[in-house]
Amino acid sequence: MNKDFFKKENIHNAIWALIIALFAFIGGLVWQSFTGPERVIVEKDENISRKDTTITIIKFEGDSATINAIKNFNPQLSVKSSSDKSIRNTASIARPKIRLPNMVEGYIQKPLNTFASVVIPRLTYSKGEMIELELKIFDEETLKKISPLFIGVVKTNSEKSITQIWEEQFNITDLNNTIRFSSDFGRDEYELSVGFYLMDELHQKYPTRYSKRFKIVII
Repeated sequence: MNKDFFKKENIHNAIWALIIALFAFIGGLVWQSFTGPERVIVEKDENISRKDTTITIIKFEGDSATINAIKNFNPQLSVKSSSDKSIRNTASIARPKIRLPNMVEGYIQKPLNTFASVVIPRLTYSKGEMIELELKIFDEETLKKISPLFIGVVKTNSEKSITQIWEEQFNITDLNNTIRFSSDFGRDEYELSVGFYLMDELHQKYPTRYSKRFKIVII
């Protein structure tokens, strides 16, 4: 073994290298906790009837820091109702974000048509242009039970793998709502997902996210 390795200056260099590597590792975990899951897996649910092709299961994938970034359940979330059904409310970004209970490993996708309707005026946008959605909740009882609105943009890699590009949550406090956000993504084709949970269904391994999906193009 090289005796020079044990010189004081070499030992100090080795210690500093270990400290820098440790800080880089911790920094990576902190970054993942803010950015959320990078990939999800789409899996078939064998317990669901084969005739229903509208239902899929989304399973979160990643290390513990990535998955924990989406699991900070807030049971004190309050929702207000609007007595004037003709006024369209502009939804605000939800802060703090709702996070899912620790038991949640993913979610089941089902159409939201029973509870609400979502309209998007067009499907092609210039990079950075504002995308505007119209969300109508059908009744006051549903409004009181739903989580914040989850809006996500994903890129399909294969039949069972997608990459999450962006996701945000919006407070829904009225029956008629407008949601606006920037299409500041790379020029490509994406899937836009708009949906919510029912708060009393969240304590399940795979709660249902009631959603609608659109194919959008950024040019």
